[in-house]
This record gives sequence, structure tokens and C-alpha cells, in this order.
Amino acid sequence: MNWLFRWLGNKIRDSNDTPRPRWSNSTIASRGDNILSNGMTFTIHRASGGMVVEHSHYDEKTDRTNQSIHIVTDDQELGEQLSKIVTIEMLRR
Repeated sequence: MNWLFRWLGNKIRDSNDTPRPRWSNSTIASRGDNILSNGMTFTIHRASGGMVVEHSHYDEKTDRTNQSIHIVTDDQELGEQLSKIVTIEMLRR
């Protein structure tokens, strides 16, 4: 049994000596980073008669994620309406 404890102790000691990969700031962002706190997320769903655009963003003051839904009908141009939606959501902040 002693050989097992020595072997395990050596493995643990060796693993502590080897450098571990560090996470970069680009893959993990904290709440204070501007990458996540000021971002806007849009999800576009196809619906009968048009598109449904779902917008969500994180509000630091209330510590909540706010969501809103916009409807774009088939007779409206999607790109033009998306630019209007972005403008509206930026003004709401």
C-alpha cells in the first residue's frame, strides 16, 4: 500500500509543478467588462407574415436581463427595420 501512496504523492507533486493554461480575458468576461455589459443580443425568428426580432441586454443597475420583442412584417425591409430597432433600443438605455 505504501507504494500506492508514494506514487500518488509523486503524481500530485508533479501536477503542481506543471504550468496550467490560463483563461484569457477574451473568453471569460466579468460583469465589469464592457464586452458583456454594453452588448446587445438579437434573435430573429421566422413567423407567418413576417419576422419576430427579440432583443435582450443586461442592465447593471438592476442586475437583470431585459428583453423586448419587435415585429417586422413581410412588406417591410428587414435591414431597414433592424436599424430602426437598434436606434430605438439605444435610446431606451
